[in-house]
Amino acid sequence: MRTGGYADAASTIISTASHLQFDSKQQIAVACSQRVVGQRVQVLSDRLSRAPLPRPDEVMELVTTGISQQIGDPRIIFQLWGEALFEPEIAELIDTVFHQLLETLRGYLVAWARENRGAAGDEALRWAAEQAPVLLGAFQGHIVQASLRSDFDAAGYRSAFAALFDGDA
Repeated sequence: MRTGGYADAASTIISTASHLQFDSKQQIAVACSQRVVGQRVQVLSDRLSRAPLPRPDEVMELVTTGISQQIGDPRIIFQLWGEALFEPEIAELIDTVFHQLLETLRGYLVAWARENRGAAGDEALRWAAEQAPVLLGAFQGHIVQASLRSDFDAAGYRSAFAALFDGDA
């Protein structure tokens, strides 16, 4: 049985900022999500600044494993996506998060295209802009399946994803 969730994520942010006042569980979830995503983007940016450039499946593992470790249960992310359909504050947060991730992923993919595809200049930028939403979608697919499938094989998913890039290296 999985543990964690809002309670664990909330305790993390409340323990470090106990002076803050939250009017609702939703505000706690938003604050926790902002913290977790901010940390994931920072960890990803830090890793991308060091050689060698990680493979796309390693980037996926860094993000998805980190989210699971920080939150404890990937279903929380999936639940927030569902709530974003009805709650403007959460929808705004999700939009901001996706833009942050897309910006980071585009920068990564430009470097990947230069190193592994022999692309330069506008070609690398174009390819990265096209592929960043696909990479984000693969992350989302990982989170959705980890949330809904009891038999989800995260390592197998990442391995199959890596095979998509085998011709690039």
